[in-house]
Amino acid sequence: MSQNLLLDTDSYKQGHFQFYPPGLSYASSYLEARENDFSDSLVFFGLTPIIKRLAQGFTKNDIYEASAVCQEHGVPFNKAGWLKMYSDHGGQFPVLIRALPEGTRAPVGVPLLITESTNPEYAWLPSWLETQLMRVWYPITVATKSALVKHILLAAAKRTCDNTDHVRYQLHDFGSRGVSCPEQAAIGGAAHLTQFMGTDTMTALQFIQQNYPTQAGLAVGHSVPATEHSTVTTWGRNGEQASFRHALEQIPNGILSVVSDTYNLKEAVQFWCSQSEAVTAQSTRLVVRPDSGDPVATVLYCVHALAKAFGTTQNSLGFNELNNCSVIQGDGIDIEQIEDILSELEKNKFASSNVVFGMGAGLLQKVNRDTLRFAYKTSYAHSDKYRGPVGKDPTTDPTKKQKMGLVDTTYSSADRLVCVYRQYAESTLTSALTPYYSCGEVSSYYDFDSIRRAASLVL
Repeated sequence: MSQNLLLDTDSYKQGHFQFYPPGLSYASSYLEARENDFSDSLVFFGLTPIIKRLAQGFTKNDIYEASAVCQEHGVPFNKAGWLKMYSDHGGQFPVLIRALPEGTRAPVGVPLLITESTNPEYAWLPSWLETQLMRVWYPITVATKSALVKHILLAAAKRTCDNTDHVRYQLHDFGSRGVSCPEQAAIGGAAHLTQFMGTDTMTALQFIQQNYPTQAGLAVGHSVPATEHSTVTTWGRNGEQASFRHALEQIPNGILSVVSDTYNLKEAVQFWCSQSEAVTAQSTRLVVRPDSGDPVATVLYCVHALAKAFGTTQNSLGFNELNNCSVIQGDGIDIEQIEDILSELEKNKFASSNVVFGMGAGLLQKVNRDTLRFAYKTSYAHSDKYRGPVGKDPTTDPTKKQKMGLVDTTYSSADRLVCVYRQYAESTLTSALTPYYSCGEVSSYYDFDSIRRAASLVL
């Protein structure tokens, strides 16, 4: 697909240069997540790859191509402006982009990113770049969703387990096949890994290494050997147990995850119960995976059955932990289902560590820009007609009233991120936003280890 950055904006933005007031010489835009029903805080992640792509710049051929496309498409194109910008800045964008450091946990309602024009001739650029910069909503939303689940898992572990070590692997990313393209899988999968270490989205591993070098290398995320329905059905309808025995032989030690609902879940679980001594003898940790039915009832059935066969160990809090086995529930999982399953396990005196959750489309696909209500708005401008704060304030929806002025983000005396207005603030204001891009110069580089530490991954 074309990498022509001049075509990577909404069609209507191509003609906006001619609609701004005469003498527009400065504009500043900001990105925020507005108050919403999903979360009151977020994990800032995913801007670096967008900035690196922006820094690739544009060529004269890109200008000619974009001009031809826009002519056929039916929208104006600022050919003279882009050619002048190319001559003045060598194919780079004369803007300053500042944002929170990656991995920062922030409340909704504060500017996460600010784009300012740095050349009066191209003050229309901050708004023109909205389309590209707005896409950071996706990794932020996935990272935030994973963080919400981690919060739930940590709370359950503190109530029912001796430690929280298992939590880092307790939400596994099954989302690669449920998204629209490998790029989305890579971006969303990397966002999930800011909070957890379990994933089957291998494209995320390379994405992280290419954009956020880490000492962990490709070991930044882990998975385990696991069967699927095809590895069972190819043994024939009567060969299910033979397929189970064969799988067990292939993994004489370590973890083995086995899908167990191909035909009859209860019969499969009873088979595994009959193999408890064999499993224990060869140092394999068995993970039974039901893949259909009511998630809460199914997990409870599996845990109770396995407890009788494999036995349990009671921890210091009085909750039972399965010996040499556990359950992974990856079908129909969302945040509410996770809470319900953990609640039922706790009621039955089972530790939360007995179950791992797999989340697919619910993690990487069932989110959108409105999940956290992202908005990117111009808030301050200079022109021949006006100089000062600008912004929308619709009477039909007061929640969409935007911030107006030279906004910024700083830490309050309570060490909490807050929005401030620079035109009214003291000159000693210390911004929490750091430069990422200035006319082709990329200023901020983040490694994944530091991002994880900032995002409070349980290590």
